[in-house]
Amino acid sequence: MLDPEINGKDYNKSDHSPNLAMSGGFLEGVSNFLTKGSTTILLGVVFVVVLFAEITMMSGAETTKVEVDLYSVCVTAIATGSVALLFAYYLGKQVIAMPTGTIKMQEIATAIQEGATAFLKQEYKWLSMFVAVVAALITVFRGDPATAVDLYRRAQALPDAGEGAYLGEIRVALAHGRFAQALERAEAGMEAVPGSLNLLGTLARMLAAGPDPELRDGERAFDLAERYFAAGQSLASGEIYALALAESGRCEEAAEWQQQLIEVASNNGAENLVPAYRADLERYRSGPPCRPPVPEAAVQAQDGGTAAP
Repeated sequence: MLDPEINGKDYNKSDHSPNLAMSGGFLEGVSNFLTKGSTTILLGVVFVVVLFAEITMMSGAETTKVEVDLYSVCVTAIATGSVALLFAYYLGKQVIAMPTGTIKMQEIATAIQEGATAFLKQEYKWLSMFVAVVAALITVFRGDPATAVDLYRRAQALPDAGEGAYLGEIRVALAHGRFAQALERAEAGMEAVPGSLNLLGTLARMLAAGPDPELRDGERAFDLAERYFAAGQSLASGEIYALALAESGRCEEAAEWQQQLIEVASNNGAENLVPAYRADLERYRSGPPCRPPVPEAAVQAQDGGTAAP
């Protein structure tokens, strides 16, 4: 329990207690009236009655087909919402104008604010992951990409949204031949989650070996691939590095890099990757040009596959 006397000041005394009552004559009377519990209940009942009356009038219109006129409902909602926002703004200004208290009070307030912020970040993080999982399930079991994309976008709009919301939409877009949309969402993901290595590698791979040659960018892919490889050396990052070199026309360097990949994969129990690596090595050695080929399925979808839904 806090000591009522902090820094020599007794905050239990009336002359030191913060004045939480609002001043200002008319505004004071209005605010006191509106903040009463009975007034809140009364206003809520009046609003429900008015809304019910509006709906009743609309549904009772003498027409062969029920015509719902949303104009009155929208006006009512906008009017009541505007009054509520103005009143909330007024109350907020009153609270901000209050004294912050002693140093000890400010320390306690800061600790509460930091704890609340940390909680909200974790809450939004897990919420975005949950929405991403639901969107993935909808895509797999219902085959409804539009609904899945909508859920992914909602997850992306959450504060501190993770990489999963962007990677999920990218997979859906690529699976349905929407290459431009996938690339655009990868770029947006990099801006929103700049520390994501998965998004970095995904964007680098699409720019180096994406199914739409018109959307490739060898030089930028190489810059991203360098960053991706430096952040975590692996067979995947090494493969993207070689693909970026090939897309940039640096076939000899790509072949040297691919040969190292084959040796590393053979010596670390990843022999299943060696056949595909050797096929890429042969293409790099036969170049230039040696850029990654376009998948046959992508060629068939190019006429309408770059439009976003």
